[in-house]
Amino acid sequence: MHVEIHFPEDYPLEELIRYGSELVVDGIVAPGFIPPGRGALDPAALHYMQTIENRPATMLLDLNIVTEIANIASGNLDIITSDFRRSVGKLMAVCQLNDVALDPSLAIHEKAQTMGHERAREMLEWFRAGDNASPWEWLEIARGTPAPLSTKRVSATLPGMLDTPIRRFGRNYLLSLKIADLALDPTKTSIGRLTEFVEWIREHMYWAGSAALFAATYLSPEGPKAGLMERLKSPNRSKALDGARKQAWDLTHLSEFGKAVAKAGDRRRLLFATKDQGLATMAQLVCVYPSASEIEDVFSPWWGPVDAATVGKMYSSAIETAEATRDQHQPISGKHESWVDAETRRLEEKIEAWRP
Repeated sequence: MHVEIHFPEDYPLEELIRYGSELVVDGIVAPGFIPPGRGALDPAALHYMQTIENRPATMLLDLNIVTEIANIASGNLDIITSDFRRSVGKLMAVCQLNDVALDPSLAIHEKAQTMGHERAREMLEWFRAGDNASPWEWLEIARGTPAPLSTKRVSATLPGMLDTPIRRFGRNYLLSLKIADLALDPTKTSIGRLTEFVEWIREHMYWAGSAALFAATYLSPEGPKAGLMERLKSPNRSKALDGARKQAWDLTHLSEFGKAVAKAGDRRRLLFATKDQGLATMAQLVCVYPSASEIEDVFSPWWGPVDAATVGKMYSSAIETAEATRDQHQPISGKHESWVDAETRRLEEKIEAWRP
């Protein structure tokens, strides 16, 4: 079927095509679907998807993105690096001019849990102000103009249940602690640490694809470490636990994104925006059940060809086993929750007691 799509005369088509491509290539945006040949954020592809196929698009945002949108809207430009400020401008212009909805809900929940309700409400109100700003102003931000937006703070009511911990967060915190514990063990090889982690998951948790992908990144010999599991070897051991908690939020964003994509099916198209390029890479893999060869291609630069092949086979085998035994999987019970709590305390104490 041949479809012609016409945009208004003042629509900055070429600019938005370029910005959409850059956001994906630079690891700011990860699609939760296999994108068309034109790209996940190509204006014509988005128009066809939402108008012709009737599949609305929503961009899920991590805390870094929501924070920077709020900072720009409130005029706090000095605390944002110019490159990232431009990336946020590109993101907002592309979304606003292509009717892509923005979802900051998990980031707001994270802010409330870590910094309190007042700070979360302030961030949400300035985020709403940014979301209400003109897309043409965001285009100027994308072009490098450091001018503040002509927008005002929007009164907002926090959603309910912010005091209730997200169920997956407790499990993800335990997973982060286990990865940290293995990373601190000098007696194991990198591939030995990852193998032990995957086996531990399969024994105790059915499967945790987001955590396995993170472990394959963080435990690799040459993988990116910046921003991951921060302060793990700090002399102040409470800082190491703070880093594990922060990492647990990243895992929660990944797992909730994967869950949302699965729930949406073909009815909606979901994307994920983050400041962390490694997180964006993992977000795409979480949603597509990659093959062993695809995993090998992704991780080969960090593991080397031999170990990357082992990682790919290990991951795909674990997914196949999890899928084959899905019907046998039992819902999380109180007994299992007690084990999670006890294992969490044990690993916290072990990490706190670690010395170089």
